[in-house]
Amino acid sequence: MPEISDVIAQFDQLGLTGNAAEIRELNKLNDEWTDYNFCPLRLTGSSPTLIGYDTSGQVYEVKVGRKIVYLNTNSDNTVYYEYLPVSFNKPDEGWDINKSALKQFAQKIGGELGLNDAEVVKLSFELNLASAKITSNNLFVGLISQEEVNQKVPLKVTPSVPTFRYHFYISKAGSSVIAPVLTPVSRSGSMVLEVGAVAR
Repeated sequence: MPEISDVIAQFDQLGLTGNAAEIRELNKLNDEWTDYNFCPLRLTGSSPTLIGYDTSGQVYEVKVGRKIVYLNTNSDNTVYYEYLPVSFNKPDEGWDINKSALKQFAQKIGGELGLNDAEVVKLSFELNLASAKITSNNLFVGLISQEEVNQKVPLKVTPSVPTFRYHFYISKAGSSVIAPVLTPVSRSGSMVLEVGAVAR
């Protein structure tokens, strides 16, 4: 296992603007991932991206009931954060996916969930980020129940609006699984949607 200083030095040699000590926006992280198949300094293995919607320009106050180790707000009205590891139960239902097909998987599942194009991009980013911690190319991907996510990573949004949290559990594929039936998000003018992934 390399020393953290060696990892930072390698990152700084990539020729990107700034250095590893500076906060990078989510789209910059996504560009780095695409260009180098490398995500610098992802320590927790657990992160979501939170997206707020409101037709009147309402500002939301968001509190996460777990220690956050990395936080960045983005110009596209999203918040990316990483939290201390927590153990989630492996879902009984899910999908067997090849790691190279995660982008197509995100598009398919995003369509079933009723996500828009920008949300599908965030979902694809989160899935790829988490899957990097799995050495196998054959993955199990399951949707963690929102009840479990709310229990283990509480989220309070003020003022209260409908909140939808789609967190995926990723591990090495095992025995064959049954795909769950997904319910599309019920959209409203004011809402919060969160997509994330954890590797186990």
